Amino acid sequence: MPPMQPAVVNEPLGISAEGIPLSWRGLLGIEAGLYSNVSDYTALGLTVIGDIPLVPKVFLTTRLPIGLGPDGGSTGAMLGNASIGARGVLRPGRRFWVGLGASLGFPFVTDANEPVYEAPPIPHGLWNFHEYYPYTVPIAFGVDLEGQLDIGLVFRLEIEPVLMPPIGENGEGFEMTLQHAGEFQIGRDIGGGLRLQGVALPTFGEIDNRADFAYIENDGGDLYQFALEPFFRLERDRYMLRTGIMLPMDSQLGPPFASTWGLRLQLGMRL
Repeated sequence: MPPMQPAVVNEPLGISAEGIPLSWRGLLGIEAGLYSNVSDYTALGLTVIGDIPLVPKVFLTTRLPIGLGPDGGSTGAMLGNASIGARGVLRPGRRFWVGLGASLGFPFVTDANEPVYEAPPIPHGLWNFHEYYPYTVPIAFGVDLEGQLDIGLVFRLEIEPVLMPPIGENGEGFEMTLQHAGEFQIGRDIGGGLRLQGVALPTFGEIDNRADFAYIENDGGDLYQFALEPFFRLERDRYMLRTGIMLPMDSQLGPPFASTWGLRLQLGMRL
């Protein structure tokens, strides 16, 4: 009698041999957010990202943010708070994944008198606020969920608290942000959808943006920035592309188009 062969498990379309969907695989690339208003106020947040597989389902993550913004009468450039960390992927179900990650930032932003640092988070709806905030060591923890349905719908959820202990004589106290987002997408490898994101700033008494954006205070304002992003996404075995329009809704940056909007792009090579 011939020996029994192990059962062959047929993975859903777009799932690797390690059981990871296209959107969760390793990546070398860039992400960028650009904003410009009628007053010729321009902001650019550009981040070089690395998401390098170490072993199956465990990745080394690196981020190097670079910002452009107004500096007096010209445009200035700056290096943001770079970070290094790790993430792991769990698969509780056939079409359900959980990502757990943590990262440690380096306090490269140390000149709070430079207005350049205030501009790059604007086109991202303050999602990367901690990468440009001065005199802090950002420590981020992330939980990501993704579920897929056979009919081609994808649902994602992100929760990322960021602790920001101060450094040096110019540090102004322990701060934190709580970033969270949910999105749905029609089409798995190529499709579009809508992202809803929020950034809570519960410890801040005041955030004063010298360009009159993102002025948040306890009296007369809230400490929360809500935004919508319609997006398009393309995933292939060797590359990916995502682009969307960030539309901040709350008064700190919104209403969209009347005050602020951001054109966002992510482009990279899959590993």
